[in-house]
Amino acid sequence: MQYNRVNDTLGWQVAKPAARCSVNAERTATLMARRQEHHQQKHDAKVRQIALGLEREGWSVQADIPGYDQPDPIGADQRVPDIWARKKGAERLVEVETKGTLSRDTDQHATFRRSVGQKQRASFVIEEA
Repeated sequence: MQYNRVNDTLGWQVAKPAARCSVNAERTATLMARRQEHHQQKHDAKVRQIALGLEREGWSVQADIPGYDQPDPIGADQRVPDIWARKKGAERLVEVETKGTLSRDTDQHATFRRSVGQKQRASFVIEEA
């Protein structure tokens, strides 16, 4: 399902259903309800910067932004990390947060920490946009 962004009465960006779109675009539209547009753009730019850096270092990267294969959901709540990178048996999960979502997404962070804790050579990093 595709969403159009509109401002609610408090000025927050909210997602309203529209026509069809891809999974990444649908997820981005859903996140818009939680992040204002300029914060979302800053977030996505940081995700892209980190993903490109990991690729230059030889990592195989999946990222939850357009232009990349989307990472698989993790846990019972089906949380999708911003970046899931793999290299020679090692794994790295990266979650990029804006100031407004850093303290709000603690359940998601706990899910990612549990996931990497069950694997050898896996790490989870939170980066601020």
